[in-house]
Amino acid sequence: MLNQQHSFFLEQAVYFAFFGLLEHLLTLFLAFDDFNPSKDDFNKFIFKSWSKKYKRIFSMPDDKMATTFYDHFIEIARKHRNPHAHGMITGEGRSVFFSLEGTGLLSAYFSESPIPESLAWLEGNGGRFEIIDNFFAELKKHPFYKVPMQIIEGGLDIDFSTRGRAEYAQLIESDDASDYVEYENDLADRHSNMDW
Repeated sequence: MLNQQHSFFLEQAVYFAFFGLLEHLLTLFLAFDDFNPSKDDFNKFIFKSWSKKYKRIFSMPDDKMATTFYDHFIEIARKHRNPHAHGMITGEGRSVFFSLEGTGLLSAYFSESPIPESLAWLEGNGGRFEIIDNFFAELKKHPFYKVPMQIIEGGLDIDFSTRGRAEYAQLIESDDASDYVEYENDLADRHSNMDW
């Protein structure tokens, strides 16, 4: 039971980390997209849910890869992350509350299985984790998001200025940002290295 509980905590950590990373990635992708500061409200975008950000960034349903992963992420969020993030309050009406003296109301739900549904991956092959991993692999090959991924993974600050966005558009057109990333990192290293 202790191993199952430990695995469950690790699984939840993966989901929380993934959706947090996804939201940050989608926000950074905005600089590479058709973002227009005079029309688009960046602050409002930041506070949108991950699913609304996702729909804004990817051309769905035209982008089949993005649409397929979106459907997977919705299922993961609804069945495995959200209930635990929100105190086991589920949309299926299975939640009940009981009062614990000195604590308040605690949420619980009924399950027909001795292993909670969210632990079912322990019996399977880790398919949900593989989906998450495949998503990042596909982004690195994506016709549009390959270059943004190179720049983001290269550790560069993302420039939302007009000049920065124009530079990104040229890099996306060239289909490779590896020389740009190397140059920018080398430049940053030279500016921070006081030995030269």
